[in-house]
Amino acid sequence: MTLKVAILARRAELSQWQVESLNIASRYLDVALYLVAPDKASQTPEFQHMAYRLLTAFSLNNRLTRRATFAMPMEALQELSLESGKDGLRLPFLVVDALIARGITAIINFGPSIEPPAGLDVIAYASPGSIYYGGGAAGFEEMRAGAQCAEIRVEKHSANTPVAAVLAHCYSRVYHHSYMRTASDYQHNAMLLLKPAMERLVVGDCLTTVESCPRTEIPGNLAVMAFVFRMGHRYLRRLLYGALVEKRWNVIIAEFSGFVGLDNLSITRGRVPVLGKSHSFYADPFFSHDGQKIRLEALNKHNGVGEILELDVDSLEPSEAYLTGWHYSYPFSFCENGREYLLPEVSSHSEPYVIAAPFTEGAEVIPLEGFDGRRVLDGTLFIHDGYHYIFGGLDGSAESCLYLYYSQALTGPYRAHPKNPIVIDPRLARMGGRIQVVDGQIYRFGQNNSRGYGDGLTVCEIVSLSPDDYRERIVGSVGFVDACGPHTVDISNGRMVMDFYTDTFSLFAGYRRLSARILRQLRGRKPNVGGGCRIL
Repeated sequence: MTLKVAILARRAELSQWQVESLNIASRYLDVALYLVAPDKASQTPEFQHMAYRLLTAFSLNNRLTRRATFAMPMEALQELSLESGKDGLRLPFLVVDALIARGITAIINFGPSIEPPAGLDVIAYASPGSIYYGGGAAGFEEMRAGAQCAEIRVEKHSANTPVAAVLAHCYSRVYHHSYMRTASDYQHNAMLLLKPAMERLVVGDCLTTVESCPRTEIPGNLAVMAFVFRMGHRYLRRLLYGALVEKRWNVIIAEFSGFVGLDNLSITRGRVPVLGKSHSFYADPFFSHDGQKIRLEALNKHNGVGEILELDVDSLEPSEAYLTGWHYSYPFSFCENGREYLLPEVSSHSEPYVIAAPFTEGAEVIPLEGFDGRRVLDGTLFIHDGYHYIFGGLDGSAESCLYLYYSQALTGPYRAHPKNPIVIDPRLARMGGRIQVVDGQIYRFGQNNSRGYGDGLTVCEIVSLSPDDYRERIVGSVGFVDACGPHTVDISNGRMVMDFYTDTFSLFAGYRRLSARILRQLRGRKPNVGGGCRIL
């Protein structure tokens, strides 16, 4: 089912993220008209808003904000002038009558805010920012207020209705040291939101109703100058942190007695291994299927890339690293038909694959069909109702977006879930460990990257999982009171293993970060499945 719609914009071209949002949602849209209505008020170069104009000109210039043309016949392009209405601008009555006569039922508004006309719904993005909402471009007020995330909504506005129907919503990360990164993440996530909004609109559904947001007010020069000063201060602090502070990651094994109290953990209540001489940290721990070993990522001191090794659960003594040569991490393990497999993260050099036990030289490497060149981060397999589901992020958006793939066989072919991305929220999107089933309930751990990478987990209960549907709800969190983390957790036989980090002063911190990055770039990215897999 499709909806016959018109697009309202300020100019004949849209931003790239707006064009891509329409293309992603195209199966639900029959775009009949493209209406151009310049917002003359926003074009007035008032002196009191000059600083804001300069800020957006320098900060909001990226691939997603560049102008792009939405493919439509020239005769579908019409210019018009908005009129003054009761509470703002409105479409002329003759234009409204013409739209209705053509069978158009809704207007997708990328232009000036307008009053919803009788007989037509107005579909528009909204950035309420909770109590922080005060106007300006994406993320401005959230950065000023120190918020961790920016909320993004797609709303349906109808005439004579004081509330808006929320068709879809998500969150984007606020980078307090960079307005450019904040806006770019916002635009990327907003681009993905129109499709689920249209899915609900065609069936007459919505998530909830809310009061309509007020018309945005452009910040004044003093507010912008204070904003730039605070952002510059945070950027300088970030540079100093990167140059002089190291994150010392390690793992801890402790008793597990339930989900209560997981947000109040301490690194003094468990056993922590001593790092091997060749490695600078341990992270991403998982139990082996028999629970006798812990497999984890160990960062090689000499080349700055991750290797996979094992710790004995009782002695915490390490084995020799047995996945080396490229960057390996997140050694997720599972058992099927009595045989154990590894699904390590290999996004630096390959599409996902599994390795069959025994994990020795010459081990069987099995490609997974259907990923078509996609590099999956933190891939986590879960078998449910006869289907193999792989949860994971994609390169470039893993901290905010979670994708799901399914197949009836372990080796595939895997298909992308129709609800992808199934989560758009930096507080819980990236996978943070094995999916657990407790008392018949399914729980997923998601990394909370809204405050920074790796500082805690969000616990979500999966309430619906099938090839057609995915839904979850937040039920808790996992965190330490005397350290940062975890960003990976695994539970087995009444024990849990997690990673954590502490900040340590080091004059060589910046050198190590820079050299590791250079080494990874020099290695490049090979487009082969299983390429570079080296098992010692």
